[in-house]
Amino acid sequence: MKKKRRKATSVATPNEKNAPKFQWLSIWKSAWIVLFISALYVFFLLVIRLEQIHFAQMPVFFAERRFFLAQLRVPGGFIDCLAAFLTDLYQIGWLGALILTGLILLAFLLFKAVMRPGRFWGIEFLPVLLLVFLQTRFDYSIAKTLSLILALEGFLMVRDAFPAKTRFRFPAIIFLFFMIYLMSPAAMLLCVLLCSLHEIANPSESNVRRILLPVGYVFAGGLIPRLAADCLFLVPLKSAYFHHAFFLQSGKIQIVGAVLDGLILASTVFFFLRKNDQKTKSATLNLVQGGVGLALFGLVLFCAFFFGKAERQVVRVRYDAHEGRWRDLAKQVNNVTLDHPLNLFHFNRGLYHTGKMASDLFSLPQWFGRYGLFPHKDLAYQYPLDISDFYFELGHVNEAERWASEAQTLYGETPAVLKRLALVNLLQDEPAAAMKFLARLKQNPLSRGWAEHYRVCLNDPIRMAAEKQLVQLHACMPPKDFIVVAEHPEIDLGRMLEQSPGNRMAFEYVVADRLISRDLDGFVNVLKRYPQFLKAPLPRCYEEALIAYLTLKGQNADRAAAEIEIRQSGFERFKKFESVLGKYHANSDAAYNELSQWYANTYWYYMLYSTPAS
Repeated sequence: MKKKRRKATSVATPNEKNAPKFQWLSIWKSAWIVLFISALYVFFLLVIRLEQIHFAQMPVFFAERRFFLAQLRVPGGFIDCLAAFLTDLYQIGWLGALILTGLILLAFLLFKAVMRPGRFWGIEFLPVLLLVFLQTRFDYSIAKTLSLILALEGFLMVRDAFPAKTRFRFPAIIFLFFMIYLMSPAAMLLCVLLCSLHEIANPSESNVRRILLPVGYVFAGGLIPRLAADCLFLVPLKSAYFHHAFFLQSGKIQIVGAVLDGLILASTVFFFLRKNDQKTKSATLNLVQGGVGLALFGLVLFCAFFFGKAERQVVRVRYDAHEGRWRDLAKQVNNVTLDHPLNLFHFNRGLYHTGKMASDLFSLPQWFGRYGLFPHKDLAYQYPLDISDFYFELGHVNEAERWASEAQTLYGETPAVLKRLALVNLLQDEPAAAMKFLARLKQNPLSRGWAEHYRVCLNDPIRMAAEKQLVQLHACMPPKDFIVVAEHPEIDLGRMLEQSPGNRMAFEYVVADRLISRDLDGFVNVLKRYPQFLKAPLPRCYEEALIAYLTLKGQNADRAAAEIEIRQSGFERFKKFESVLGKYHANSDAAYNELSQWYANTYWYYMLYSTPAS
């Protein structure tokens, strides 16, 4: 009998059955990661604006031997030098966003390698989200991120690259700790803790080994900084141990950094304590986890945007003022952001530079009186570069130099300060001093072109004459020196105006000071002395102040002031203002709501409800 042949049937292995599903899941994971990184890049580029972080941190970097040697004389100097270079590149917005996104991606891959999440895919996003939040802070140094990356890389080398059983393992690891310490003390301490926890939680090692190795790591980690502080570096013991540590910085950075470190340390133990099963999740579960991860990312970005919003607002206003972006600055300043006097100071600067100071000075409340024009000395010492910029554009170059020197004391040899000092010395006809600052600036990669431009101008009078801004500022400078009254800048401006009658900025600021101080007699005297700055029709603030003066003085008003032309519409507005006040029987408290609705941006309203500047 013929035997029936059975048809050959192939039996699929479990791996072959799950292959399409694994491939589909990998595509989804890659898609979520690509979406995450793309969103992160756009966030850093358009929302955080890394050029503003550069301005807030004022990094100092020079591509020259002396700078490198100075940095390497302290533990962690290598990371500090690298961080200064990368932060300096923040000036190029797209490049800064690309660098920071790349570092976050590298940190993500390292977190993923450290945690080995297995079926808990997505947990590696949590420390990355904390890191993203930290990077949005204007006072957070990228050196801490580099230190964290270095610690993770060191741990992975010990865990995966070093041979497990050899007598050279321990000394090799100690040498690695020392090399990491030279680059970042905080990175070494974190790496020591990670390696110690790894040895303790590793079930494949003997109990003796699981105790002796961590003890050796911790002993070496405590001894290396002490020996380095005593024998290698002249640094305080605190810096020798904890330079680049999160907890050395106060506020939210300290708290979030502590949580981040704790999460990383816990992950090294978690990998060994859990059951390392690799059960495949359903596609729906992966989709849900990805959605949850993006939701958490959105939550972190929301918190990063709203936490510390006032501090970021001040930095953005300062940055726009320093760059001369007056229209962008005006969009950021409102009744809410005026809580900070520096915002009002820069808003008033913007009014002048856009030609609106004489008409819109009271468009926002001048709550700080004279200090909205000339910041209080305590505020000035906190933001000396801002004050230097102000005096520079006034033509008061001696004060600009003084405050630039204060800024150099506060920030160091940052390019923004060196540029200011170089231009000041150019205006003061001090070419030798200006050349020194330009030579220093040429050692900064991103300032080299600027320095070379003014070096050529310094040696070529024709090209110097083509620098319109410098020519105009030179014409506004007082030809003779005078004793500066630091407590009363308005007096200095008056003296400058007497020596340089063509200094329009000094004129408008002197008039604004008289108005804010409610000194109508002084206001009229300035108008009479400098009629060349008055144009028809008279600007609204000047017109309103002059109407108030004529009304209060009556027959005793100055004749020259009475002859200044005032539009009929100005008198009609004043009559309506008086009629509203008369409706409440001259009770200013009762008339407050109605007057606020219609006349809050007038000088009459300011006179009625504001007190003179101190």
